[in-house]
Amino acid sequence: MKKILLLFLTFGLVVSAFAQFKPILNHPQGAVQALRPTAQIDGQVVGMQTPNFIVASDATLPDEVIMTTTYDLQTNSSNQERLFRYDDGTMAGVATFSHDYGGSFPDRGTGYNYFNGTSWGTQPTAKIEASTRTGWPAYAPLGPNGEIVVNHSTGTLPLYILRRDTRGSGDWTQTEMAPPAGAAGLLWPRMVTNGADHMNVHIIALTSPTTNGGVEWNDLDGALIYNRSLDGGDTWDGWVLLDGMTSTEYLGFGGDAYAWAQPLGNTLAFVVGDSFNDQFIMKSTDNGDTWTKTIIWDCPYDLWTGVDSTDGHFYSSDGSSAAAIGPDGIVHVLFGLQYSFGAIGGGTIGPLTTTG
Repeated sequence: MKKILLLFLTFGLVVSAFAQFKPILNHPQGAVQALRPTAQIDGQVVGMQTPNFIVASDATLPDEVIMTTTYDLQTNSSNQERLFRYDDGTMAGVATFSHDYGGSFPDRGTGYNYFNGTSWGTQPTAKIEASTRTGWPAYAPLGPNGEIVVNHSTGTLPLYILRRDTRGSGDWTQTEMAPPAGAAGLLWPRMVTNGADHMNVHIIALTSPTTNGGVEWNDLDGALIYNRSLDGGDTWDGWVLLDGMTSTEYLGFGGDAYAWAQPLGNTLAFVVGDSFNDQFIMKSTDNGDTWTKTIIWDCPYDLWTGVDSTDGHFYSSDGSSAAAIGPDGIVHVLFGLQYSFGAIGGGTIGPLTTTG
């Protein structure tokens, strides 16, 4: 009898405990507001987010800390090519790096570290550039055993290319990549290399928007343009505005609202998308000679200027994208969605919903 009574008491405690929990309901969060995507950041940003203690927990796989930086903003939207793993198991990683806040991060540049197959090197204490203040580095292999980095400085300056013949050691050689005629500068570059010896270098970058000290170029306030070198960066074909990305289709693009897929042979692809532009793929099967555009999420307000509000709320890309080319040559894309509304004056307002 005592055992039966104890069983009923235990059952009652369990039911009581479950009764204290309320179901979690998915409700829209409060309205959020963001500027047009061309107004991107390349300045003083400290403490953007609190540390993620879950990732640092001993309950997960241990993290390798390859460098530390006081400059927190590593991207406005999509990620760059910052980490590369070679076939022999070695790796190289870069980041926008600074150890001196100084009000404007005067030592900002490219932080670099190398994994020799056994361990990472000592964390960097200085950028790899000689003196130029830079940011937003993209990394790729170059030549039989070398490496290459491209980054930007300000909206009125060129891109900077750093190369060396032996990855993990040696001095870097720095050169400049000028913007096209009529553009004030270049910002937020992306880069990949391909070919049997990785001597084909492919770069996309944004002409500086007016909000970042630039000017409209070919009637685009932030034109996304392409350039290619077939000799490891010694010479370049010249900047090209690809068909399907002109002022006929768009007003301009946002910084970091695009990303390369790693090449597969001569097949190249990059993905583009942000709140008031289509989400689309640009693909080449002939190493960048010709390109084909495929829209994968059609935005109904490509040429929206903010004079009138949009007809209603609509789903759009949030500017964060990633792409990969499968072994069959098919391009696979992931991108973030947001629920937006275009208000008079150029802002976007969208209640975001929670899931799961």
